[in-house]
Amino acid sequence: MNHLKKTKMALAIALMAGGSAFAQQAATGAAAPTAAPAAAPAAGDTVDRIVVTATRRNTFVQETPLAITAYSQDTLANNQVKDLASLTAMVPSLVVEQHGDSGGVHVYMRGVGSANHTELGDPAVAFYVDGIYSPRPQGATALMYDLSHVEVARGPQGTLNGRNSTAGAVNLVSGAPSTDKFFGTAGMTVGDRHHLQTQAMVNIPLSDTLGLRIAAIKDSQDGTVAFRQGSNVLPGSKKYGANDQMGVRASLLWKITPELRGTFIADYFHDQGAGNVYLAAEPKAGQELRSALIDTPGMLDQSIMTYKGRLNYKPSESLDLTYLGSWSRYQRTNANDADAGVFPGFKSENRTEWAKFDSYSHELQARSDNDAPFQWVGGLFVFGEKNKVRFDIDRSQISQATVAQAASPTAR
Repeated sequence: MNHLKKTKMALAIALMAGGSAFAQQAATGAAAPTAAPAAAPAAGDTVDRIVVTATRRNTFVQETPLAITAYSQDTLANNQVKDLASLTAMVPSLVVEQHGDSGGVHVYMRGVGSANHTELGDPAVAFYVDGIYSPRPQGATALMYDLSHVEVARGPQGTLNGRNSTAGAVNLVSGAPSTDKFFGTAGMTVGDRHHLQTQAMVNIPLSDTLGLRIAAIKDSQDGTVAFRQGSNVLPGSKKYGANDQMGVRASLLWKITPELRGTFIADYFHDQGAGNVYLAAEPKAGQELRSALIDTPGMLDQSIMTYKGRLNYKPSESLDLTYLGSWSRYQRTNANDADAGVFPGFKSENRTEWAKFDSYSHELQARSDNDAPFQWVGGLFVFGEKNKVRFDIDRSQISQATVAQAASPTAR
């Protein structure tokens, strides 16, 4: 059992005047970007006018002096983007590598990233959901649904995002509740390998000051890695690459006073797929390209429960204060075939018997008015995480009798 406690604190201050910028580099940790709704296109515009907050101010993506890409929910849906891995086709220099042992991913930006996916490692691309930092790489596997927009900032973002953003930062901004009217959406996607995705959203105005938004998604698809003759697996075992994911999000908007409003979110994600396995680059003659000799079927059961709160207070025209707080619990059990039959007769299995990760964060942001002659931004960020995990590695030699039995025509 590995037991680890980590606490991080970051302080970032940026001053801007007359077009010049002065910044104090963040200490450790990662201050999270704030969420902002997408702006409606101006008359005659042919491109999305999306408001991003990578500079801690609400600015149009076309006017933000960063290498940043942003897409609205409609654009993501039209391109069948459901997670960070499928976003790579739309974002330049973004690479996402699946990892079977931990149920997570390795994220690279401009060729820079971190391959340390263990409980001791930190990603080099900071990942956020609604401005809340996600410390584990498994958080980047969560489904993208009912979003306002996605913003991806490329290159070092350490001044405002901390040390875990050496390569860049990704922020998912969910759809905001509304107190104006009742509305909802629903959709279904059907594809090959028994792919079925269903999702729905409903917005309920409870009063002039309260609005509730509930969204859910379910996505499943068969795996892609075939079992070669001789694989020692039970009938009905899931193939590697199989998906079985679901997510539910409830968001409450409370307009406490004209100057103070709060948004409170409960977000749940559950993944019961089969994980992934490493395959030989070139199969032997007579073997399928995406196939493997498997003696440990993929098994993954991971969940993330997150509670988030955001308070916006504007006591005057020249001062804007924001507080972001969160508590999250991530749990996982999984098994993975580490050798994928590359060496017949040798079994290599990686197994997480149990894992639990509890984390919390608090962030306070203060900024001047956007039209002030002297503009400034300040922030304080505190993050803590407690990890508990049991990870087993099984290396064994399989007897020739077992191999011969597994290779019999009746074995499947």
